[in-house]
Parts: sequence; C-alpha cells; structure tokens
Amino acid sequence: MKSFNKIRVSVLLTFLTSLTLPSFLSAQEMEIFGKEVEVKGIFYSRVNFDYKRDNFMEDFIEWRNKFFLELKIPFKNGNLVFSGRSFYNLLWNEKEEDSDFFFDVYEAYVKFSKGEFDFSLGKQFLSWGKSDVSVLNIATPFDYREFIFMEEEFFNKPILLGKISWIRENWTLEGVFIPFYEPPDFNIIKDDWSIFIPELLTENGDYESIKAIENQITPVYFDYPDRDIRNGEAGVHFSSSVSMLDYSFVLFYGWTDIPAFYFHEDFLKSLEMTKGSPEEKLASITPVEVITYSTPDGDEKTRDHFITASPVRSLTTGGSFSTAWKGIGFMGDLGISYPSIFYNENFRVREKTLISISTNIDYIFPEDIYGNLLFSGFFIPDYSEKLFIVKQFNPVLGFYLRKSIFEDKLTMDGRFVLDTNYLSWALDIRTSYSLKDNFKIIAGTHILDGRRASLFGFFRENDEGFLGIKWTF
Repeated sequence: MKSFNKIRVSVLLTFLTSLTLPSFLSAQEMEIFGKEVEVKGIFYSRVNFDYKRDNFMEDFIEWRNKFFLELKIPFKNGNLVFSGRSFYNLLWNEKEEDSDFFFDVYEAYVKFSKGEFDFSLGKQFLSWGKSDVSVLNIATPFDYREFIFMEEEFFNKPILLGKISWIRENWTLEGVFIPFYEPPDFNIIKDDWSIFIPELLTENGDYESIKAIENQITPVYFDYPDRDIRNGEAGVHFSSSVSMLDYSFVLFYGWTDIPAFYFHEDFLKSLEMTKGSPEEKLASITPVEVITYSTPDGDEKTRDHFITASPVRSLTTGGSFSTAWKGIGFMGDLGISYPSIFYNENFRVREKTLISISTNIDYIFPEDIYGNLLFSGFFIPDYSEKLFIVKQFNPVLGFYLRKSIFEDKLTMDGRFVLDTNYLSWALDIRTSYSLKDNFKIIAGTHILDGRRASLFGFFRENDEGFLGIKWTF
C-alpha cells in the first residue's frame, strides 16, 4: 500500500507539472549585459515501473526528472555556450527508499572565427559519424546509463577539449586535442559491480548480503589514467561533399571507451576449474567470493580488488558517407580499431582488432509514415579462441517507425533492435500527445530480453512501463 500511494503521488505531481510548467520560461530569447542571448531547454519527468519483479533490485518504482538549460551568448566573431543539467531520481520499494539529485555543467565552451578558421575551447562534445548509432563518434565518451532508452540529446558526454577547423568551400579539416582522459557514464543501477555480473544479485544474492558487501569493500576499483597531459587524446576529421554525396574520414588516438575489467588472478584460476558454460560460471559467483578476493584494508590503489577496471590506449580510423536516391536516404560508417577489449570464456582480457560498421536507410512511406532501418555490427578478424558473449561476426538489426495524426498532435513510434546471433532483442514503443508545439505527454513501454545485455547492467529481462512529460523551449 505504501508503494501504491507513492505511485499515485508521483503520477499526480507529473500531471500537475504538465498543466503549470508551460506558463514559465516561455521566452526563447533574453538579454545579458545588453547582449541578446539564445535560450534552449528540456524538462523531462516520468514515472517508471517494472511489469515483472523477480528479484529485489527490480522491485523498484522510479520517478525520474531531468532539466537541461543552454545559453548561447554572441560576441564579435564568436559566441559563448553554457549549459547545465540536473537530475532528481526517487526510487523506492518495500525495503528501502533512495533519492539522488545532482547538477553538472554539461557544456561550457567559447567558439570564435578568424577568416577560414574556427576555434573552440572548453567542455563540449563532437559528432563525426553519419549514422544514428555511429561507430565513429569516439572522440567524446558515451552515456551508457540507460542503454538504448537514453534521450538522443544526451547520447554523448561533453568533455574538455580544444578544436580548430579549417573551412574551405568544398571541404573542412578539423583537429582535436583532449588533454585529460574522461570515463564514460555506464553504472545504470548504482552498484558498480552489478554492471557486469547482475546474475550475482539475482541467482545467489539477497538484499541483506548485497548491502553488507557495500559497507565492507569496493568490489571494483576504477584505475583511470592520471589527469596528466601525457594521457591526452588527439584526432583529425576531414569532411567534404561531391554532388549528392557527403563523406568524411577520421583518425583518432585515445583510450577505449569502456575500460577493461581485470578479475583477480586467484579468482580466475578458481573459475577455470569450475565446470559449465560461461553464463553458468558467472551465475555461480557468490557474495562470499567477492569479499574473499577483495581486501578492505590498505591503500585503495595497491590493495586487492575483485575487479580492477582500466582503459587501454587505442587507435581508430575510418570513414563515413551520406547520400539520397529517389527519396531514400543512405548513411554509413566504417571503423577499424586496435586494440579493442574482449574476454575469453574464462573471463581473461583479450586485445583484438575490431572492424565496425553502422548504416541507416530512411524513407517516408505513404500516409506520411517515417521508417528507418538500422544495420550495425562488428567483425573480429583474429578469432583464434572463443570469446565471451561475442562471436566472430556480430550483426544487429534495428527498425524504427513513426506516424503522426490529428495535425501532428498525436505521434506513435516504435523501435525494435535484434541481436541476430543470440536472438536477443529490445522493444521500445511510445505514444506522445502535444498539448502545445513544445509540450508533450508521453506514455510507453520498454521490453528487453536481456540474455546478452547483462554487460550493460540489465538483468535477464527488463520490462518497464512509463508515463511522463517532455517540454522543450
């Protein structure tokens, strides 16, 4: 009953916000120091609930709120961009209640032009690829916290960098330098170690034992590079166009986006003696083992940890294109990276060359139905031993359809993603109704068959419904 009352309160607050919020901050321009400032923003509030609750970590109701505000202040030959975002998440079940609030500066950079050259310096992100899920958007890290359910505005994580662009009539050459390593955001459900072993929570864990471990040790130690300019990253991006064809090339030397997870050596030796498939071995891990291979005392960097997470230097090169033919749009990206991190069936790190591809085909069907077909995948040339989760070629198909009716006030869209190797899939269906051009009420569902999604922090299945609002200005 307690959870039910909180659900009603959250839904009521979301509804009241939907009635009152559009009357505030309706102006899209304002003045600061006599300068006309462009203002953009997004407010997003929704209530999430699981359809199936077969473990204590899924037995949560969540009220999620996000607010994003951007100011663009012009000056002679340039502008200053500043944006921030705040999150307020409230989670509860019958055992506990938890809330999380934070504000961070999203982007903060200055950009100015001099003749054929553009310069920008500060916290910003880059987008170099053409396709929707581009393998070439590697210069700035991703936000994996909500996997495919993340709002597109926040796929990338802005970081401190400097960029110079040489712009000519038919081509542009960009050079980028990133002075410090910045990790991606990928801890979806708070507990760091549940990112890669959620079976520990569902098969052999319970609420009390998990909380006991949290208070005793840090199972994962993130051994990130020091904030030293010698650990910086650099890249070059060339883009041009010929007739209806846009194309570009990328060369980037930096760090792997997701760090490599190095399990404790004694644990790996023990695991090699365990019978069963890799999934069965993973599910056999108990909280006691996590404590056994983690030392609670001593310096954090030198003591033992169940897992040490550390990124690896990597070089990536590739190219992209986009064109159109008879109303059909084509976009594609190809990237080659070395090394990329994988794991053998005994969870030892393996460094491999990775060839990645991502393509999109979009088309507007009769009755103004927009469709988008996504194909992406990666190929590992050296597959001399079996790897955990991945095969030598790993294709993924995606389908997206969108239809608007009632003068575009009511929009229905659906996204389906299929891992063809393991027939693991994700489905996202939502309906939105526009009270105004920039204010929507949204309802939908996520259904995730997570047999191969556990590395992203999901459990075996994740079926979720939601009701919320989205306001842009």
